[in-house]
Amino acid sequence: MCHKRSVVSILLRRAQNIPSTQKGKREETKRIKAVLRDNNYPSSFINSCERSLSKLPIDLQSIGFVVRLYVQGISESISRILRQQQIKVAFKPLRNVNSLFPRPKAREKVDRPQCGTVHKISRTNCSFVYYTFKLNDQ
Repeated sequence: MCHKRSVVSILLRRAQNIPSTQKGKREETKRIKAVLRDNNYPSSFINSCERSLSKLPIDLQSIGFVVRLYVQGISESISRILRQQQIKVAFKPLRNVNSLFPRPKAREKVDRPQCGTVHKISRTNCSFVYYTFKLNDQ
């Protein structure tokens, strides 16, 4: 049940945060409610989720959301300014786990021509240049 409530809440919050005009917000909310009803969500359940969204504190009813790289000393100031404008901010590190560890399998260099490419072959003992085009692996 909590997953269903989460789906409804996220979609309704999206309808309030993404459109830039009040008319767009109303139309998107109406469209989302219709889609939820088409997927057998009861109207009473949808309305209940909508009412619980309207009771959230103002800092959770943000206008937008932004993800920025974290820079010590600067990110805090940016976050404070954006929060005053009701924009939520999340920071991500410059380096993450994927950047710290190399991939376990490195791609092998292929000496043979790849399919769908043109290759130029020149001979040292003659003046001819050969161009090959390989369509598939056969």
